[in-house]
Amino acid sequence: MGGILPVDAEIRERGQLTIPKSIRTSSHLDEGKRVRVIPLGASVLIAPYRPEIEEARGEIRRILEDSGLTAEQILKELAAERDGTFEESYARKKRPRLP
Repeated sequence: MGGILPVDAEIRERGQLTIPKSIRTSSHLDEGKRVRVIPLGASVLIAPYRPEIEEARGEIRRILEDSGLTAEQILKELAAERDGTFEESYARKKRPRLP
């Protein structure tokens, strides 16, 4: 996090936690801004809430359900599509032979 050291904090009554100002500033966590709290085993990650990511996830979920395909099938097709695009864009093109 760009030179900001971890700090200790205390969870208060009703689960309230004060994030130090230096961390709030560097992470753009302004007053009233929503955050996502993600449990990671014995740790917790606090990140800015990004509705556009949630909307994209929902749209992808709907596409998956509507298609009847599994995530694995779609990932396999995406890999094939990516490989084809790479070939088209970056593969060595044959030079025409001069007589």
